[in-house]
Amino acid sequence: MVFERSWGEELRRTGLNHGLTFGGHPLGCSAARQTIRILKEERLVDRARSLGRYLLGRLEEIRDAHPEALSDVRGHGLLLAIQFRSGRRLPAARRVEKVCTGALGEGIRLLPGSDGTSIVLCPPFTVSASRVACLLDVLERQVRAA
Repeated sequence: MVFERSWGEELRRTGLNHGLTFGGHPLGCSAARQTIRILKEERLVDRARSLGRYLLGRLEEIRDAHPEALSDVRGHGLLLAIQFRSGRRLPAARRVEKVCTGALGEGIRLLPGSDGTSIVLCPPFTVSASRVACLLDVLERQVRAA
């Protein structure tokens, strides 16, 4: 490193204090502790695991009912993806676009995967079972329509 002599003398005396911007910050630590408390008290991880199994099972049913459109369902917990299949008349990316546009028209925003041939589902830990059911109903209608 290049710096002025006086600064170098100060560094030799005190050392270089560096680290993360929020490392050990009392407010950040307090927020983290409260987040962990809520996760435990409300059993949100267990809820996510349970809802994730339900979501995955229903997505597999939708895939099995529409093998011409869907090729795979994968993921864990509440982070799942649906892989679309290209057909003779419709490429996978176009199917994804149609499903996402149709779902948005029904008030559900879906996230296309990075290559455009899948949809990533990642609802929050606090999602209700009724919202997951609504998501699945909309998704199935839109897959059928695409």
